[in-house]
Amino acid sequence: MDNNPSPIEEEKNAVSDESEAVQDNTSSDAEKTDTKKHLTRAEKKQAKRERKARWKEKKKTRRDDLKSYYSDAPWIVRFSRLYLTRVIAVVLIVAIVILIPSVTVSVMSRINSSNNSARPEDEPVSKEEIYEISPLDEKGAARIDTLSPGSAEDTWAVYVYLVGANLEDLGQDSLSDLVREISGKEKEEQAKLTLDKREKLLEDYLDVLDKNGLEPPLFLYEPKDYIEPVPSQPREYSPYSPGAATADLNEMMTDTNSDKLSVVVQTGGARKWNSKLINPNRTQRICIRNGLVDVEESLPLQRASDPDTLADFLRFCKEKHPADHTILVLWDHGGGPFGYGNDYVFGGLLSIADVRDAIDEVYDPDPDSPPFDIIGYDACLMGNLDVLHSLEGFADYYVMSEQSEPAQGWNYTPWLTEIAEHPETNPAQIARMIVDSYTDYYMELNVRNKGSEYFITRNVTMSLIDAKKCAELYNAYCGLAKKQLIDSVNDISVLAEIGRAGHNSTCYATSDYNVYNLIDLGNYIDNLKEAYPDECALIGRLLDESVIYHRENGNLSDSTGISIYLPAFINSYRGTLNLLDYVFNICDDESIKTLYFYKNVGCLTDDMKAYVRSLTSSAPATLSTALFKAYEDTAPVIDGNRFSVPVDPGIQNMITSYYILLASISVDTRSMIYYGTDALAETDVAGNITSGKYDGKWICLDDQPLSPEITSSSASTVEYRAKVLKDDVPVYLLFSYDRNTGVFTIDGTKPYTSEDNEYESINLKVNSESVVGSTIVPVYEAVSDSAANIYEMEGVPVKCTESTVITRKAMKDSIYLVGAVIVDQRGDEYCSEILLGEMSDGKLNGFLSFDEYAASLEK
Repeated sequence: MDNNPSPIEEEKNAVSDESEAVQDNTSSDAEKTDTKKHLTRAEKKQAKRERKARWKEKKKTRRDDLKSYYSDAPWIVRFSRLYLTRVIAVVLIVAIVILIPSVTVSVMSRINSSNNSARPEDEPVSKEEIYEISPLDEKGAARIDTLSPGSAEDTWAVYVYLVGANLEDLGQDSLSDLVREISGKEKEEQAKLTLDKREKLLEDYLDVLDKNGLEPPLFLYEPKDYIEPVPSQPREYSPYSPGAATADLNEMMTDTNSDKLSVVVQTGGARKWNSKLINPNRTQRICIRNGLVDVEESLPLQRASDPDTLADFLRFCKEKHPADHTILVLWDHGGGPFGYGNDYVFGGLLSIADVRDAIDEVYDPDPDSPPFDIIGYDACLMGNLDVLHSLEGFADYYVMSEQSEPAQGWNYTPWLTEIAEHPETNPAQIARMIVDSYTDYYMELNVRNKGSEYFITRNVTMSLIDAKKCAELYNAYCGLAKKQLIDSVNDISVLAEIGRAGHNSTCYATSDYNVYNLIDLGNYIDNLKEAYPDECALIGRLLDESVIYHRENGNLSDSTGISIYLPAFINSYRGTLNLLDYVFNICDDESIKTLYFYKNVGCLTDDMKAYVRSLTSSAPATLSTALFKAYEDTAPVIDGNRFSVPVDPGIQNMITSYYILLASISVDTRSMIYYGTDALAETDVAGNITSGKYDGKWICLDDQPLSPEITSSSASTVEYRAKVLKDDVPVYLLFSYDRNTGVFTIDGTKPYTSEDNEYESINLKVNSESVVGSTIVPVYEAVSDSAANIYEMEGVPVKCTESTVITRKAMKDSIYLVGAVIVDQRGDEYCSEILLGEMSDGKLNGFLSFDEYAASLEK
């Protein structure tokens, strides 16, 4: 055990030592009394000044030691250890001149309809109402209408790999004792394989950093357990639709009474099924044809996350159910390039390479005559360039979503009915029906439930993609990455430019924004077209040719149909693991791998350096964080209700994002309360960071401040998440801000994800839940003055109604801690010196430099 005291303990010991020294010197002081009597008045004053100078020097030395000790700590830890006690003293004094009662006035923007109830069930929703919130892609529809129809004698087969996971079993378990015993052992093996893979990636990662004289990003050292969570009442809670896989299976059984259509389904991956037709202890193959449902095979339970299991199912389909037109649907959770399909019985998931290998076992890839007309993922985030690249040669069309899907997934009945009744319909038209039926279903729910207690805004995307164009598109993106890599070797600030372009694009899975880093490709090239006009023009043309038809709505209205993985913002362990997995196990292109690694690690491996030498004679620089760290010690310049923080010109082009943070001091509890971050900071003409639009107002749910995190920031929209209790259950409150209208929209709530949960290693297909009718309690990080313990505390409950809004409102009169944060290319955050902002009569009344104010108190 380490017995060496920390600087904070040394400071306490020093105070104790001084007290003991005073006691020990009591007798000697008596002896010196006579001597003091003979000192002149001037000599006594000089002795007093010398004692005070020695005391100040000791105090300064201790504070310098403390500053050094906490230099790499998160700002909330560093500030609490160094300043909290002094700040409380300042607040106590300043509070005397502040009028505590406040009257806050702001314009409230409603997010919900003024209607008091949902649309009656017998009142239909018109297509016009649906298309108003998610317009048809008329250009794409016209392209599809030019394609020739097939024959009325054509046959169709739809193969559905239905991995139920927790979408079906909801945590319940109907496994037999035998299957539970067998699957348990295999589950442990799968977990060990995952851990071994992570260990190897991290070992190599740390070795590269060490060789290049760099430390890992500071966010990897933030403790996970330093926050004591708020107490919550246990209750049964699930964000998933009950029996979602069974519900879709029932849709497949509707209106399919035709000998021209066969729907073949293989089940697995769930511990309990809602349908009595399905036995969770067996792998079953079900055929739906001519209105009849037949369990054709019931096999020993197979691991759904094994590519051999998928290959065996495809082999069965090819041999037993051939057809003129074939569609493959892969149903479950998805994580874009990071895999598909959670097996909740055996554990594990299928990588996109596993899926390709499984298909390749049964079919030969042929871009000119592929084995499938359509391959579709009824899973989250799979409308991604790497996913499309992995399927090259196996389909004419892809149907996939850039965004997370609601738990209900696709709407199967309309397009299967169309095939059954009109088998001459061409595959592109069927693919368009998949897109439209999916989108229209959720838009109808948005319209029908508006104003009800169930109302949430379902923001969705879905795309029909021409597979033949994807290879060219992928190669064009690789070309852009190669140009960016060469430029970044000559000027490392190019890596920050990439981060800014990605950060300002529409992103997906925003509740886990720092893990997946999936952004819209079209948005990204729009942000780069001035720097790379030729490369972006080529990608834009090929993107338009590839995405035949797409629909979206709400915050995702700028989506263009295909996402890319771009590590624009990583500040988590899971996000780092995903980066390493992508670079060393997923991506096929050397330029992309090298560029992404360079951006988020700050240096290159030996192999990557050799690759760079094949492209340019320039040598890559290693990232230096010294100037970023110096920003934290740079004194802000205060000008009334505004402040600016000077930024060294050497890093002005290396900042990827910046924002304002806010905290307050509670004198009653002697603690600091953290209110999160907001996209209010700006830059001035000299490149310095300013307080920007911060005017004392903060993001509030009705009248109660939240503690938001920025999850996405594009030219039109800022998306946030804030930790809250929803009816005593910890969740994220998701909301967004429209820069054009100035209106906040509540997008619902989603559960936390855990780095330790193997099932959450890819994005979970879940429903975002409404807040109407629920009690929402804001949750804040707080730090106590006495023991400097960081914990979570609850705010004032808000009973949400149809009128509940999120808006920026003036904070109550008090003293607030305000800082400006900058972020480097790797995702490390650097906070400026904290200022004291005074709120009086509901208005911001200037800033105070803490050190200057504290010094004035000591005089």
